[in-house]
Amino acid sequence: MLKNNFINNLLNLKDVLIKNIVNGDDKIEIYIETKKKPHFCPQCGSITSKIHDYRTQKIKDIPIQGKKTFIILKKHRYVCKCCAKRFFEYIELLPKYHRITNRIFAYIINELSCISSMSSVASKANVSFHSVKRIFDLVSYPSPSYLPEVISIDEFKGNSGNSDYHCIIVDPVNHKIIDIIKDRRLHALCSYFRKIKNRDKVKYVIIDMWKPYVEIVRAFFKNATIIIDKFHFMCYNT
Repeated sequence: MLKNNFINNLLNLKDVLIKNIVNGDDKIEIYIETKKKPHFCPQCGSITSKIHDYRTQKIKDIPIQGKKTFIILKKHRYVCKCCAKRFFEYIELLPKYHRITNRIFAYIINELSCISSMSSVASKANVSFHSVKRIFDLVSYPSPSYLPEVISIDEFKGNSGNSDYHCIIVDPVNHKIIDIIKDRRLHALCSYFRKIKNRDKVKYVIIDMWKPYVEIVRAFFKNATIIIDKFHFMCYNT
């Protein structure tokens, strides 16, 4: 029992029974089974501990020792004694309707926070590129409501949303990206900047000579001085 607890702690698998571990040349398979416990029926709300049958599910987990890792789960399917509803047990490490663990979600998000392509992250995590993209799209973060005294507005070529170019807002003093807007067109920029509360505190806005940026600064940053970045200025004069 003590040995099994050590393995559970090492693999961070709680409230499960580890039945076997197969360590192959290129993959690791961990065979687990959950402990029987009362469940609420999703249809009538009654409590049941009666198991109807079992199903085996193969789940992708984070790599171990650089090898693809799979959890082979023996799932309980319960049956309600009151309404005869059959349903699978709730499993904490497995998101509903997914075949990857919560740890894969966390691992992918952490990898995406580094300077890595989605393809390389997909290869490391043993999932498809589209799975990484779906997980990335699930991540939400609040847009800033306040801006520093100096900001820089520019664009870069992208391939998401309905625009070929995205707008990036940068804090050039602290060398930080403040936010990215999926569209650089005037209506999108107006919708974004009207939500900023301290526009009158912004003193300098660094932009290129694209007309919509000039119009945005004049409309929303009344007290700011426009600074044309030297790269575009030199290109314009050569």
